[in-house]
Amino acid sequence: MNTYKKGSRVRLEARRLLEAMGYLVEITERTVKYEKRDLFGIADLIGLKNNLVVFVQVSCNRPHTHSVFREFAKKYAGDNIHVEQWIHYDRAGFKVFKYDKFGDMVVIK
Repeated sequence: MNTYKKGSRVRLEARRLLEAMGYLVEITERTVKYEKRDLFGIADLIGLKNNLVVFVQVSCNRPHTHSVFREFAKKYAGDNIHVEQWIHYDRAGFKVFKYDKFGDMVVIK
């Protein structure tokens, strides 16, 4: 499987999991030839639920640099805004990193 198809499949799986948790989800990543754009440089998905907004970056088998998410979370995260990174490991599922408003990282699962 090529990397584009794998990434699309994993992003769709993450979207379905968020929707199963009750979120209204939109894919914000846009891939064009030779370029990939994420919303604010950190979000593949945005989920809305009640008055909660979650920014989710999805990747396969290895996380992105945590410092980018920590800095974004320090500026914008709060009680109603969450910043998360979901890493899908082959044959093991997702591992979720959540960044709080102090830039601290918590592994959820």
